[in-house]
Amino acid sequence: MASSKRSVNWTTVTYNSATITGVTAVSFDNGGSLLPFSGDGDKYPTTIINDMNNPTASVTTADVAAAYAIPPGTRSSFVATLNDAKGGVGAGNGARTFTLANAIAQNNPISGSHRQYATATVTFLAESSDGSTNPLSSSAL
Repeated sequence: MASSKRSVNWTTVTYNSATITGVTAVSFDNGGSLLPFSGDGDKYPTTIINDMNNPTASVTTADVAAAYAIPPGTRSSFVATLNDAKGGVGAGNGARTFTLANAIAQNNPISGSHRQYATATVTFLAESSDGSTNPLSSSAL
């Protein structure tokens, strides 16, 4: 099936080889930072560069036990597949797998309200292995 160019739901969400189920949200962010320059009385930037990237990711899940099992400072890879709306996760159907290599768990707060499902959100920062390789990547299935 051809890609619908629309995405729905995350599947195959893993961290440190452990599958996280009950996933309700996943996010990946390149964390780009721009540095503008102006001088000589300029009222607007005359040069803007991307001076740093700080990639991050997060997962929100009803599987609070899995989230709580990831203590801050844990290092591994965080991987999640974003399904194509019509093609699902089949190869060539438009699904994409995102990987945050060298992902370091930052925090894992858990919350719940009366008569509501509890959730936990784990946030991850990442470091580059050599200072120039982006730890965030994605690929089509």
